[in-house]
Amino acid sequence: GLGHDVTEQERAALTLRESEARYRELFEANPHPMWVYDPESLRFLAVNDAAVAQYGYSRAEFLAMTIADIRPPGDVARLREAVAAQVDNAPPRVWHHRRKDGSLISVEISSHRLQFDAHNAVVVLANDVTRRLAAEQQLRKLSMAIEQSPSAVVITDPGWHVEYVNEAHVATTGYAREEILGRSVLVLRSPNVGTPEEPALSDTLAAGRAWHGEFTNRRKDGTDYVASAVVAPIRAADGTVTHFVAVQEDITEKKRLAEELDHHRHHLA
Repeated sequence: GLGHDVTEQERAALTLRESEARYRELFEANPHPMWVYDPESLRFLAVNDAAVAQYGYSRAEFLAMTIADIRPPGDVARLREAVAAQVDNAPPRVWHHRRKDGSLISVEISSHRLQFDAHNAVVVLANDVTRRLAAEQQLRKLSMAIEQSPSAVVITDPGWHVEYVNEAHVATTGYAREEILGRSVLVLRSPNVGTPEEPALSDTLAAGRAWHGEFTNRRKDGTDYVASAVVAPIRAADGTVTHFVAVQEDITEKKRLAEELDHHRHHLA
């Protein structure tokens, strides 16, 4: 008889089985959809409970499908190119996926290769970013609307230090952004005019309401102008005032024309 010491082999095999068991537990318990697929046939080899819940297919239905079945038809060619170029540790990519009910979701995909039941396979983590992308798109729209607004927009911190001005503010005041950011809004006020509006402004904002009124401001070149303004507090979810926003329109010419018209009417009278 011949004997071979297989202690190390047995220990290695046990370690491998334990590692695979832990990996499967993590796979199943992950709150994000995960699946394993064959990169040659694109067939699903395993899916976790989160994928079943997210996409609406049963596990049996998933295992009878390929990953092309959850992509819009126009994505299939791009999908095969991506699979062919699969590189571990590549940055996540965003794809459109179709659920069983026909709805489309935007999904950020992270993937890497692994051995799965003797298959060369790819494991995928799919993070639904549909709401995040919609929120980002909404923020971009709001940002563009503010930046391209014909009215000057100023956002300050609670201490009235400027944190943002739009292009119309730059054009109206003559101050470049880097000249005004971080400074008090009082730098814009004309020293030739008192500030009778400030008590009403403070009281109105303290009551949580928007203030409507006029400011006499001074441009960088030293000329004064009258601005019709709406100033409002910006609050966090807990009600704390985090910023103030002011929307201003230069009405100097409008006031001059109105005064001339009043003077003309008075003369006629």
